[in-house]
Amino acid sequence: MDHFSDFILQVFAISAGSGALIILFYLCSVFPRSKRLRFALMIVITVSLNYLMGILGYVNEVKAFSTSSIVSGIFLLIQVLSAIATFYVSLLFIESLGTPRYSVFGILCRAVFVVFFVIVIDVIHMFPGAQRRPVWDLIIYFSPVFLWCYLLTIKIDNPFIRKIQIAGLIGFGGNILLIILQRFAIPDFFIHFADANFYLFLTISSMIFSISYLVQRKKDGKVSLIDIQEKFNLTKREAEVTELLLKSYSYKEIAFHLGITMPTVKTHVSRIYKKTGSQGKSGLHTLVTK
Repeated sequence: MDHFSDFILQVFAISAGSGALIILFYLCSVFPRSKRLRFALMIVITVSLNYLMGILGYVNEVKAFSTSSIVSGIFLLIQVLSAIATFYVSLLFIESLGTPRYSVFGILCRAVFVVFFVIVIDVIHMFPGAQRRPVWDLIIYFSPVFLWCYLLTIKIDNPFIRKIQIAGLIGFGGNILLIILQRFAIPDFFIHFADANFYLFLTISSMIFSISYLVQRKKDGKVSLIDIQEKFNLTKREAEVTELLLKSYSYKEIAFHLGITMPTVKTHVSRIYKKTGSQGKSGLHTLVTK
């Protein structure tokens, strides 16, 4: 890959990142209570910062621009901090998609997160003139594997969210292989192609799913289960109960339809009214559909 081609790749990647940020900011303004959308936006922001710092740090080091070692250390420190933020927010985003089948992967991911802090201390200790240590590369290779395994074990019932999970498993898995290939097979690219590929995957997939969701909402012209969840930050069960309430189901009918007890239905309804700020079915219908 020559330098011109690499430059075009970086421009394309940054453009895709800008587009993803704009769309996600818009979605967050439409659904301000949605944790899932906030997590998605924070992932793109932190990854973008990490990617930018990586480019600046690499150009500063390899191209020998007239900047001090302190500048190089600042680039690396911001890159490490943004990597930590990306990892943890990704963990929260994965957990927001559904129900984990095995909590062990969540525990492992949090253990890796603690190790990240050790790396930060290490980077600060050797600042200025910071440079990567072997433990940093080790975490880079293993942390995506833990996140991939965790995503694989998340139980998801919503078809749209399920598509996000499948796309994440395919794209994330492919990029893990690229990172390994880049490290051991072809390490001398101008700007690491695996970094650009992962950034492109993340930003373009964010745009595709965001646009797809917006188009589908406009086409259907009705409130969907995921709309209800995102708008009021409801759990999946609370959204299901809300959907049935909007269809004028009685508490007894909701209990029978969902296979839960009457007291459980009443508890869900109480939480729904509290989260939405409505006083009854008519007020709930107005809030959800406006």
